Amino acid sequence: MELPDRELSVLTGYARGLTNAEISNELYLSVDTVKTYSRRLFKRLGAKSQAHAVSLGYQHGLLVNAQLRAQLAGEQPSCPKLTSMPPPYGGTQ
Repeated sequence: MELPDRELSVLTGYARGLTNAEISNELYLSVDTVKTYSRRLFKRLGAKSQAHAVSLGYQHGLLVNAQLRAQLAGEQPSCPKLTSMPPPYGGTQ
């Protein structure tokens, strides 16, 4: 599954814990435009909330791929704390 760039940017913003207003400031868009991209994103993913969209984004590899693209382009990953995932419960490293 692939997302258009703007929808992926909104999803990445949600993963960073940003509000629609904060995302709109970063992307130089109106809040209403961010909400439009958000609605399209939710419909495309089948998400019911921002948290659900982020969860589905990770399940489908969308956010991980976005981080890799940023690293390859020499940018900082959008969620530096999430670049290394802890082991599953009961697991060891």
